[in-house]
Amino acid sequence: MDKADKKRLKTAFKAQEHAETLAHVGLTRPELEALLDHLDLALPDEGCDHTLRITVAWAREQGLDEDAVRSTVEHFGGYCDCEVVANVPEPAELFRDPYKLG
Repeated sequence: MDKADKKRLKTAFKAQEHAETLAHVGLTRPELEALLDHLDLALPDEGCDHTLRITVAWAREQGLDEDAVRSTVEHFGGYCDCEVVANVPEPAELFRDPYKLG
């Protein structure tokens, strides 16, 4: 196997891995951006009570499926509002083009 074949295999593997990750995302990029922006603004004032209280309230206000939002953030280790900010990947990273993974 030459270098070009290895690179193609690596790119294909990363694209598949990326597709599997996106399968767990129940939000669009703009929705995820809005959620993270909302948490960035709300957490300093409201604090984290070690639940997804702010996240779930935001989902409800947006008319989104609360279970899909909860499942998405928990998949990335966001089991409370502050963990959502800390653990959920930035939308630009999460929704990047898998063929430009390098």
